[in-house]
Amino acid sequence: SRMINLGAHFPSCPDITPDPIPFEPTRPFGPHLPPDMDRCPSPIQLFQLFFDDTIMSKMVEWTNQKGRYRAQTEDSFRWQQDTSPQELEAMFGFLLAMGLVREGQIGNYWSEDPLLGHPFFKETMSCQRFNSLSCSVKMNVFVPEVAEESFPDYAHEAAPKAKEDRLFKIRPLMEQVCLLFVTAMI
Repeated sequence: SRMINLGAHFPSCPDITPDPIPFEPTRPFGPHLPPDMDRCPSPIQLFQLFFDDTIMSKMVEWTNQKGRYRAQTEDSFRWQQDTSPQELEAMFGFLLAMGLVREGQIGNYWSEDPLLGHPFFKETMSCQRFNSLSCSVKMNVFVPEVAEESFPDYAHEAAPKAKEDRLFKIRPLMEQVCLLFVTAMI
């Protein structure tokens, strides 16, 4: 292998040290947890720090809109029930647990087989309810994919935005979580 001498191609330039950039933060470093939160918060407290009551109530509203729409338009969803913030939090907990404990099929988490089933899942909600919620959960206002004249109750001014904005389905949630993150962590 042949060594290349770059010194012959570049004139020698002195190395200059730049002036330091002044950094004067307005508040102390680290997380800024609410005063009522413990020094070692529980996982649910941390979840609720970013998915607060405002976000959860909006998600419940949007999810219920979609659930009612599906109940009107699809026979398999005619028994759709409204959800609650606690039920959505449980569903998110299930999704996190499913990421940690892998099963071959979703139904295995609710299996009666003691080697497959998980009591946490069976005691919290049925597999059918989990599947129903998974199909209906919304993180933005519900805009049906059908003509507005077919279902005037679901016509919404956000319909044109849904076609233009690729992040439309998660934008309100994303913006609110980012705002809460900045408030709590920066």
